[in-house]
Amino acid sequence: MYNGEDKFIRKYATGKKLNVGSGIWIRPKSEGWFNIDAIDRDGLDKVVDLTKLPLPFPDNSFDFVYASHILEHLECPVLPVMEELVRIMKVDGYMQIAVPLETNTWDNVTHMRTFSAVALKGWINIPNYKKKVNVKVVELEYYAHGLRENKPLHIRLYLNFSVWICNLIGIQFVTRSFIKYLFPCVDARAVYQKYEVQNENKM
Repeated sequence: MYNGEDKFIRKYATGKKLNVGSGIWIRPKSEGWFNIDAIDRDGLDKVVDLTKLPLPFPDNSFDFVYASHILEHLECPVLPVMEELVRIMKVDGYMQIAVPLETNTWDNVTHMRTFSAVALKGWINIPNYKKKVNVKVVELEYYAHGLRENKPLHIRLYLNFSVWICNLIGIQFVTRSFIKYLFPCVDARAVYQKYEVQNENKM
């Protein structure tokens, strides 16, 4: 278990769970996980290419959708993929998305885009965008994905302090100020809950 990374899984993951872009981190089927990735490997449940939509699942298929550090690797537009993940979530289900921040993106040549914590909140209601998704943000925070590795003590202390100070200051100020350059090893994660769309014809 990564240091703190599974906090929201323990809190929100119940029922049928989808591990999106699992890579080598296959999660146990005995706990209700269904693992998908673009590359076939031992333990994978289904090969799924996120660049080819729609995803091969019916509406409202999963109680919990988990996409950790996968969206930044996609070569296709990311909003349609996020909308598809919402489509296959059950109403009242949850989705966790985790990404590196814009100052922590380009250390990996397979990263194709940047994110901010503000963007993780704002994508669900973009002004003048053709489509609004029926989810709400229930958790949003900075964290250090790098703590999953066996880092030296001074690096771990730096990462923990970075996370603490960024969460203390808040996402708006961190995103729009020099603070993000002082703590470039911080990532962000959000948890969304899907709600039922009211049929206006019934009103």
